[in-house]
Amino acid sequence: VQHYVDYYLFTGNDEFFEKRLKPFLLGCMAFYEDFLSVEKDGVYQLSPTSSPENQLADGAGIAPNATMTIAATKQLLRTMLLLKERLGAGRDDVETWQTMLSKMPPYQVGKNGALKEWAWPGIENREEHRHASHLYPLWFGVDPEIAASAELQEACRVAIDARTAFRRPENGGFMAFGFTQLGIAAAHLGDTRQAYESVEYMVDNYFSPVM
Repeated sequence: VQHYVDYYLFTGNDEFFEKRLKPFLLGCMAFYEDFLSVEKDGVYQLSPTSSPENQLADGAGIAPNATMTIAATKQLLRTMLLLKERLGAGRDDVETWQTMLSKMPPYQVGKNGALKEWAWPGIENREEHRHASHLYPLWFGVDPEIAASAELQEACRVAIDARTAFRRPENGGFMAFGFTQLGIAAAHLGDTRQAYESVEYMVDNYFSPVM
């Protein structure tokens, strides 16, 4: 969704909006209005969800409330509200989207001080992984919930450090796009040290004459 939205915001292409973006957005919302149906104490429980390629300690790949899914869903809801007039949304639609956004699970901090990859009790991060999908709230900017919380910002810094430590080549890390995720997250967080470290490792270890 976000790539479509960015294209429209950059080009202002009305034909693209009407023929591609609007039907896509409304279709996505129809899915989420059905998917977000299970609640506990007024908060949605998102299930099933996954955090790409990573697993829980017991090897399972699916669990409730993956942080990436929470973040992407919040992003979609905020986009719907941003474009509500262009979408021709009525008062009922807007109230529905606002209510859905208010019921989304909050981000959580793990026992190690890092942003949790699953916002679910009993699930702690497996930091020995090349992805940093739980940092999705920092991929396109800074999620408003994180921007408003010094605690969550620090948890994101801890999460970046934890994945960077694993990904360092001397520790056996691999795949340049992992550093790309970490670097983008750090840059949007305004952490020049962490952003530079990601760029440095990419330049020193993942570029060759044939790439």
